[in-house]
This record gives sequence, C-alpha cells and structure tokens, in this order.
Amino acid sequence: MISPDTLESIVLLTLAKTGIKIRAEDRAKLSQKLSQRIKALSLKNDREYLDILSQNCDKHKSEWDHLISFITTGESYFFRDRGQINLLKHHLLPDAIQKNKDSKTLNILSAGCSTGEEVYSLAIILGELIPNLDSWNINLVGVDINIEAISKARKGIYPQWSFRGVENHYRSVYFRHKLEGWEIIESVKKRVKFYQCNLVADEISFFPIGSVDLIICRNVFIYFDRDKIATVLTKFIELLRPGGRLITGHTELQEQEITPLQILTFSESLVYEMPSSKSSEIVPKDKDNLFVIRPNPKELGKQSFEEGKYQETIGYLQDWLNFNPQDQEALILIAQSYANQANYEEAIKLCHHILEIDSSGLAALGILAQIAEEQDRLEDAKEYLRRMTFIDPNYVTAYLDLIDLHIRDQEYQIAGTLLFTLKTITNSTPNQYEHRIKAIENFMAQLI
Repeated sequence: MISPDTLESIVLLTLAKTGIKIRAEDRAKLSQKLSQRIKALSLKNDREYLDILSQNCDKHKSEWDHLISFITTGESYFFRDRGQINLLKHHLLPDAIQKNKDSKTLNILSAGCSTGEEVYSLAIILGELIPNLDSWNINLVGVDINIEAISKARKGIYPQWSFRGVENHYRSVYFRHKLEGWEIIESVKKRVKFYQCNLVADEISFFPIGSVDLIICRNVFIYFDRDKIATVLTKFIELLRPGGRLITGHTELQEQEITPLQILTFSESLVYEMPSSKSSEIVPKDKDNLFVIRPNPKELGKQSFEEGKYQETIGYLQDWLNFNPQDQEALILIAQSYANQANYEEAIKLCHHILEIDSSGLAALGILAQIAEEQDRLEDAKEYLRRMTFIDPNYVTAYLDLIDLHIRDQEYQIAGTLLFTLKTITNSTPNQYEHRIKAIENFMAQLI
C-alpha cells in the first residue's frame, strides 16, 4: 500500500498540476489502484512512483494519464440536464445562429466533455436548427483531461445506458446499432473534434482569442479549488468573443470574481455573457448575495439531480420526505436517481410504491419502461408504454418510444398503426415532434 505521506504528496501534486481535488473518502480506493500501478511498473517503492509523477518530461506523461483515469469519473449521457439543454435548444443556440448568419461560422467549446455525449448532443441540436448546415463553418470542439474518455468520444460508440431519459427517436435517427453498442452516424461525427487538454496547465489553443461563441463547462469546477477555477475562468474570458456566452453548473461560480462577464438569468440556468466591449468593467450588483443556495432540501435535491450527484439527491430528498412523505415529485427524483446509478431493484420498488399512491403516475411508468428496456425486457417496456398511452392518449413521447421498440423488434405493422394514431393526435395541434415523426415515416417508407 501507499504510505500516508506519499499519498498526501500525490494528492497535492495532482491538485497543483490539474486543479482536481481528491476527496478524503476517495483516497483509500486511489491508494489501492496506485499500488497496482507500482507493481505493474516493477518499482521498488512508492517514492519511486512519486518521482515519476514529479518529473516534467513526455515519457512520463502516460503515467499521468493512468492517474487521471483513476480520479475522474467520466459519467455522462446524452442530453444531460434537460433544463440547460432546453435553454440551449430554444434560446442560446438560435440566438448564436442569428448573430452569425452573415459569416455562417460558429465556434463552440465543450470543456470537460468526458466521453463525448454532450458534444454530440450539441451537434445533433445544431443539425436540427440549421437547415443548410453544410454551408456553415461549424467548429465544435470537446476537450477533457482523461485520454481514455477522449478515445471513447472519438470512437463514438455508446452503451444503452448513455441514452437514459432520452427519447428513442434520437437513438433511431442518429445512431446505428453494432455489436459494441450504438455508433453515432458519420454525418454527425464529422462535425466534432476531440482533444486531450488540462484546463489548468495547458493553453487552450483550439480557437483564436476572442472568437468563441459558446463555452459549456458543466460539473467540472466542482472538482477545483477557488484559485484553479479563477485560472481556467481567465482562459475562458480570453476566448469568448463579444456577445459570447459561458454555461457552467448551476452554482459552480459561487463567490468567484467574474468581471467582465455579465450575468443573464433564465429559469433554467444562469448564463455568463461577454459584453459587447471587453474593455468595459462590469461588476455584478449585490455581488455578495447574487448566488443564493436555498436551504430547502427539495430544492437542493433537484439541483443535485441536475448536476448528476444522485447519491446527494437521494439524501436531500429523503430528508424532505420525512415531512412530506407523499410528495410524488421527490419520490420520482429518488427513483430516477436509483435508476441512473443502475440500482434497479430500489428504483423499481419505489416506482411501484408511487403507483400505489397514484395508479396514473406517468413518470413512474416511464422509469419502469426505461429500466425494462435497459434490462432487455422489451415486452415489459412495451406494456408500460402502452399503459402510459391509455392514461394519457395524447402522450406523444410514449407513442414515439413504443413505435421505436416495435421497429426494433421488426413489428412493422404494429408500428405503422401506432404511427397513424400518433399523426392523428398531432395533426390538430402545434407539433414540436414533427421532425421525429417525419424521420420514422421515412424509415417506414424504406421498408415498402
């Protein structure tokens, strides 16, 4: 095992080089993994391993890659944080497209992109927002310190779990099924570039200074200390063009100096905008009270859920349920948190409890359908989705998911009947799902 002194030195060295704080509760597991590396390298002791990490030379870079893979989780999935995704889809990206309609150029950086789901999600959204996309110069770059994550992102093949909570339409249209998983189609993959980058130590040189329209850096700063956040934030400010915007996790810039950025407040998220002139000195009003973390456990639980901190979500919401035991929104978030951690037994149990309270609980049925599909219990998944359409005959996404499952099982006649019903439902109202329905129609037409 690693000695306590050596482990502490590695923790401090990691913080200095990468900005990543290693929590006390993670150190025992890290110590075990480092002991395995020392054995694999045939080193005499842990001090030799520390010496390797301390040397600034390229031949030891691969050892840092190993260490980074031990301390970064790489947990991601498509269209993560629906609030911010909706903000991007319906406001920020359309606004950026409008601003750049003459130059037809967009520069977007995803910092801390993990295995690439966020970047590909943006590429898909841009493809749906810009009809003549090939006439645009889209520079969509994802960077992460974890080389293994970048390698997976470049490959673009994902397990079923990366699509949790995502409408099946996206998987059907933009991915092709392979033995290894679901591969992103080439027309989307070619729009994206991925690079390994240490946000703290490396120069972010993928774009000219002052040229970036949008930077997304979500759930990255939670691992950094205050000084390292300031270091990276300075680099982001240099990259942003006038009118360019930065999105982070909901409270990740709490108490951080953000001048000259302005704060735009949306119901889904705070957004930081570079003013039209970078020389202007803008200081947020009432700065000390700008970021308010409400002590309400339910709100903290919802915030933790959006940030992907599912165990924290469960803790906060269980505290809330002590006083509000029938709160179905809280129960659903706990069930979804269990499901997102692959703790299916607890998720299923809680969903059935919710259905005992309210037999028409669409959200609970949706989670059960999601889990059943993940476990390849496709008939069960279909039954849950059918129940959802019986409860709410206008539940369009349930129809879309159900059609996708029948197509997957080559039950094309049933899928066609459901598609006819779905078109009847959507023809009489404004149809936000027109693009998805059209994609299914095109697929079905190819079978004739």
